[in-house]
Amino acid sequence: MQNEHLKLLEKKIGYSFVNEQFLLTSLTHSSFSNENKNLALAYESYERMEFFGDAILEFLVSEMLYTNYSNLSEGKLTKLRALLVCEETLNNCAVELELSQHIFMSSGSVQSGGLERPSILADVVESIVAAIYLDGGIEPVRNFVMKILKKNISLAIEGRLHSDYKSALQESVQGSSRKEIKYVLATAEGPVHERTFMYDLYIGGIFFGSGTGKTKKEAQQQAAKVGMEKLP
Repeated sequence: MQNEHLKLLEKKIGYSFVNEQFLLTSLTHSSFSNENKNLALAYESYERMEFFGDAILEFLVSEMLYTNYSNLSEGKLTKLRALLVCEETLNNCAVELELSQHIFMSSGSVQSGGLERPSILADVVESIVAAIYLDGGIEPVRNFVMKILKKNISLAIEGRLHSDYKSALQESVQGSSRKEIKYVLATAEGPVHERTFMYDLYIGGIFFGSGTGKTKKEAQQQAAKVGMEKLP
């Protein structure tokens, strides 16, 4: 069953591992390692891989920007790189890859919403970057990074990728009108320690969409992102 589980993910990321232990480690949260200490060797957590993957990811994104956008200044390149390797962007990549279905995590962490936490999902993307590099070298990991970031690179260059969508939306609306932006709490579901919030976004009294999240801030950011995508 575990082998089928890993093979399914390999199809999603577009790379087949020679040593699947690298992939297994990249998917193992520390809570699972601690819960299965008798299997510590097989289930080492991804923390060290995440550290390495972060550096590889920054290098590859820097290389891509430097090579393909010779007209951009150092300051602009730095801002674009920060947008492309930030938690928000990597979390979106993880959601598209459905990584939450493949992470090994303790039952307690799962019940507290760990599989939906953007910081964890972003960490796993970085860990997978390291796993591919350790197994196959720079070329397959370069292909993986460009594959998952392709859409985000275009958005970043066009100025439509943001780490703070509420601020970006405020600037966009103020630049074109003086319409009021309102975030209205629509629902708050679940027990206190694992609530899910939904906020509706209104611009000038017109409903633009909704966003959900484990915190009010996250839900409002997601609503603002929907608004940015719908603005003319």
